[in-house]
Amino acid sequence: SPAPLGVQRVPAPGSPLQKVQVMRPEEGEKDLSTRLALTPVRLEGPNISLVTRSLNGTLPGPALGFFPGGRLRIFMENRLAKPLGPLVLNTYSRPNSTNLHTHGLHVSPLQPSDDVLTTMIQPGESWQYEYDIIEGHSPGTYWIHTHTHGAALLQTGAGTALPLLVLDPPGFLSPQLESMEEFVMMLQAIPRSTLEAAAAKAQDHLLRFERWNWAGPEMWLVNGAPEPVMEAKAGHWQRLRFVAAGVSSWLSLNFSACEVALLAKDGIYIQDFPRVVPRVILPPGGRADVVVRC
Repeated sequence: SPAPLGVQRVPAPGSPLQKVQVMRPEEGEKDLSTRLALTPVRLEGPNISLVTRSLNGTLPGPALGFFPGGRLRIFMENRLAKPLGPLVLNTYSRPNSTNLHTHGLHVSPLQPSDDVLTTMIQPGESWQYEYDIIEGHSPGTYWIHTHTHGAALLQTGAGTALPLLVLDPPGFLSPQLESMEEFVMMLQAIPRSTLEAAAAKAQDHLLRFERWNWAGPEMWLVNGAPEPVMEAKAGHWQRLRFVAAGVSSWLSLNFSACEVALLAKDGIYIQDFPRVVPRVILPPGGRADVVVRC
């Protein structure tokens, strides 16, 4: 049955950064099995009131962690309601149809894995995804999002995404890096005018802006909050895993007076770490892991 409209509180700018919790395999295991559901949610806060779509009722969805050589299993449910919207090729359409696409993983493009061409999950339907992760897969930061042709902007561009972490096997990193506190930083944009134009073309009756107190064409959310504040202990190194989950804008991340060294880019550890960088540039879909000391 269709899911009821959930509510997610969006904090005011300047609120503490919310930490993304990572689902991990059981002790001694490499595999992870979980369930995801595409459901409606209202983002409600002092600067925004938006009805949109979500994975498991939150933006971002839960982070999923698994090891090289393991298997990721996702039982995906579409709990949206009909109507589907018109089927029109090569434009915005079918806003309530869905599927999943892993961004960066070296996995099969065929069913029941990362197939975005023939797998279509309509409202009220479900699908069992299974992704075999090769033994030599690079540990790193990846992500997964909905990817139906015609509906990707209206879904992923308004929140239906979550981080994927191919976890570091024990002993893979140096003791210093292995023991470092880390944070997943999921960066998601809400481009109002772009979404409203797409919704009108797709006859999308779900997505709607009811309040927008924001200067600028898009609101960037970091772990579900605009302009949050992250506390750092002076002289203490932290690992930050950035995922640029927006659909259009590039990002230039400036760390002010903090020391920053690039550790990995797009899920691949660099060979010349520590590479000191003044800033980090991320295109849509890009990822970067850095270590920071302030």
